[in-house]
Amino acid sequence: MRNRFLEMEFHPANGRITSLRLRRKGKPGRNLLGAGGANWLGMYLEKPRAMSAWELDSAASGPEMLKPAGPATVVQEGPESISVQCDYTWGRSFLRLQTTLHADTPRIDCKLHVEWLERGGGNQDGPMLRAHWSVAGNPRKLRCDVPFAVVDRKAGHEVPAQKWVDVAAPGGGLAILNRGQYGHSLEG
Repeated sequence: MRNRFLEMEFHPANGRITSLRLRRKGKPGRNLLGAGGANWLGMYLEKPRAMSAWELDSAASGPEMLKPAGPATVVQEGPESISVQCDYTWGRSFLRLQTTLHADTPRIDCKLHVEWLERGGGNQDGPMLRAHWSVAGNPRKLRCDVPFAVVDRKAGHEVPAQKWVDVAAPGGGLAILNRGQYGHSLEG
């Protein structure tokens, strides 16, 4: 899939973005993604403990890459945009990830719909879902939107951010705009 700003390739079986390249002067540049690709869903399991709803367990097991319920499919294709969708299940939960590339913008929309039926606590490990984006070039900092400011944070642990995070990469960069969750991490 491509537009005048970027090119991206998908893994046909699981919908993971395997390549993302900015286009300059009509030609694709370097891949902005690392070996793990982008937009894949990973499940972690946290051991029950006090305050587990507020403090993430750095020793949580995972990630276990979610396996798709079927192949990734093009669900919408037209002059304005194209969308690829993949469905997943984990335990009793259902997840649908739709990735859309628009014709006249460098933005990629990734919408995740989740019917979450899992729980943890007591003697049962608590599941935690994360969307992974592997960035090329081993970046060391994450620029985070926080109330009334922008803060640079080091790689290596999950940090809060309000509506966006930004990571510089060789040949460009990635910004993730987020309307839902406030936890982000950068493994450098």
